[in-house]
Amino acid sequence: MKKLFFRCFTAFTVLWVGTVYAQAASEKLAAAVEPPQTSPKHAVQAPPTVRRNSVIDLVYMGGPDCPPCRNWKTFDLPKLRDSKGFQHIRFTEVKKWIREPIPDATDLPEHLRPMRDELVRVINRTKGSPFFALLVDGNGVKGGFGTASYESLLPIMGELVARKIAVGAKPSESL
Repeated sequence: MKKLFFRCFTAFTVLWVGTVYAQAASEKLAAAVEPPQTSPKHAVQAPPTVRRNSVIDLVYMGGPDCPPCRNWKTFDLPKLRDSKGFQHIRFTEVKKWIREPIPDATDLPEHLRPMRDELVRVINRTKGSPFFALLVDGNGVKGGFGTASYESLLPIMGELVARKIAVGAKPSESL
């Protein structure tokens, strides 16, 4: 009788603990997939306003000599392109080798040339790849080095796009 009780108790405990871990894993997965709601941690630092005709720029700099860049382009870029918010941003890819610094203004696409100083300021690094920068109307919001910097841009970019949509922007007006 004791063996049967012990086996039932053990089975129940394993089942309960497994359920708790599964629920926690499920919540973590849901949090990773769903964009976070507005919170102070993810609040946009600048600019304080987004207008209907604001241009939200996401700039990616990387090249074929960079394994993280290739992975980002293979896995993350298609997800970004499929997102609803992508229609409201201007995505620009700048080809850059790992050892090269941020290109000079003359080597950037024409629309980014006036923003080169802002790119340097928000990326805050001289060499490496990939670089990411988020700008609104030419003002740097956030940027950085590595795919982790891209992940940190997503909630901010989502908030900016939501603000832009809230003031009545249509996808065709964003570019």
